[in-house]
Amino acid sequence: MQTFNLHTVDLNQVNWLQQDYNFSLSAADVHVWIIEVDNEDVLFDKLKDILNADEIERMLRFKKKDDQLRFAYAHACLRILCSRYLGQPAAAINFTETINKKPCIEICFGNLFFNLSHSGRKILIAFGTESEVGVDIEQMRPDFKIEEFMERNYSANEINSIINVDRDEQLNLFFKYWSRKEAWLKATGIGIFSDLVNVDTALQKNEVYTDQYIPGNLKDDFYIHSFAIEDYRASIVLNNKTERLHFLKFDFDQLL
Repeated sequence: MQTFNLHTVDLNQVNWLQQDYNFSLSAADVHVWIIEVDNEDVLFDKLKDILNADEIERMLRFKKKDDQLRFAYAHACLRILCSRYLGQPAAAINFTETINKKPCIEICFGNLFFNLSHSGRKILIAFGTESEVGVDIEQMRPDFKIEEFMERNYSANEINSIINVDRDEQLNLFFKYWSRKEAWLKATGIGIFSDLVNVDTALQKNEVYTDQYIPGNLKDDFYIHSFAIEDYRASIVLNNKTERLHFLKFDFDQLL
């Protein structure tokens, strides 16, 4: 059994920088990129050309054009950003998985941890050098039936926080808490955790116990930073404490 401490905080305002990019990551820096997906075929064709054969095959498994588009944006932009941080051609970067199935770079000269999430028309990619990162973004869906879902996945404290407010705030809390849980699962590489009711993200600090062993050199404390983007709720989870979070908007004119 392992024990972890989750520390949660809400970021009231996030400013997305769209110029003067700095691809030199110090130990104290964490970068969070937002990528906006649109329907321009020109961009889609350019991004598709950046993908390797395996990624093209995975993209084509999706039947819907929107899903193919989102895949191309996410994985091509991931390659572009990794190439900038590592100083290597995008085509030369090979991705693999850790022992617990977390995506990583196969050969990386220096540490570069990353994580990717997408929902609706937005993609988030987070980068750090000192610890594992996890990121999740959720588009709020007013028609989503939250009650049944909460019974299986939310703590009593989280449920009480949600049911005692009006409908708009219920949706805000529901999707914020879910983004926190998902981002933590992705940071650890657990994927599916059978006891999500034990992951109480409504608290500023919560102890989480895992029956399954999580391989890797994980520290005891995870720090969850949550923020809003229009009708989306998102969270980034770090395995070390940092006050230097940088939020960057992917500018295709500069980076593609």
